[in-house]
Amino acid sequence: MTVDKVILASPRGFCAGVEKAINALAWMVRIFPPPVYCYHEIVHNQLVVEAFSRVGVIFVPDISQVPEGSPIMLSAHGSAPEVVEAARGQGGTVIDAVCPLVTKVHHEIRTRASKGYRIVYIGHRGHEEAIGATYMAKAGVFANPVFAKLVRLLGGFPVDRDGTDRDAVEIAQAALLAGSSLVIFPEGTRRRGMIVEKLEEGASYLALKAGVPIVPVGIAGSEMAMPVGSSFIYPSLIAIEVGPPLFPLSVRTGDISGGRMRRSEITRLTSQLTDELNRLRAQADAERLRMRSTL
Repeated sequence: MTVDKVILASPRGFCAGVEKAINALAWMVRIFPPPVYCYHEIVHNQLVVEAFSRVGVIFVPDISQVPEGSPIMLSAHGSAPEVVEAARGQGGTVIDAVCPLVTKVHHEIRTRASKGYRIVYIGHRGHEEAIGATYMAKAGVFANPVFAKLVRLLGGFPVDRDGTDRDAVEIAQAALLAGSSLVIFPEGTRRRGMIVEKLEEGASYLALKAGVPIVPVGIAGSEMAMPVGSSFIYPSLIAIEVGPPLFPLSVRTGDISGGRMRRSEITRLTSQLTDELNRLRAQADAERLRMRSTL
């Protein structure tokens, strides 16, 4: 066969992170009997995915689909802390093939957040790489020593989002199992506006893990007391509305054995919490207006 023309693609080939992930999964295929499970496609290359599928790799969108004790590979895109925690809870070998550049992004987010920067992350909404990155910044609120001391006096503790903060998860779970209450801001960060938008899934994850209900609380006026970007607290009228407890399915059915959690239940509970917080926020706003009219 004669080649008359060669077209050079740009970009071309695999980056170092992709090559690392492919080599790691190839090693798992050689070491473990099939099937080997991989959370999401190992890389965005259909030929690679199909090649691994033919040798016994099963790609799953949810860790709950992996049988207990089975080997799991986490994709090169990086995974949210709750995903890593769930994978390790399966009892099998877990290899995290996260790209070093993704890890570097997580590190940079945490470093900048600790210095008071506001982080704008541009990526595909819902993509596992973006989800993993958005879990990282909250330890930054402890950068202010006065505020950190106050929060700790109130029983607070930092959540390190540079990977899976297993210590924070264990502290939270131990507090819940001991019968203590745990205050979580499920939006993950302070936001302007009267609408509660997409929530992080940490509150639902912990409620399911510990077998406890979530008590939703709507707050109106806090943005006036401490505006976004401010380092000071100002006098302000604040209204609070407390809703009825939201019970995870495992609590309603009495099955709180601590077994595997279904992603669908975490998603369902988070959606229910979002709706309830919006309802309570609207009530709190109305109550705040009523209170202001009487002053």
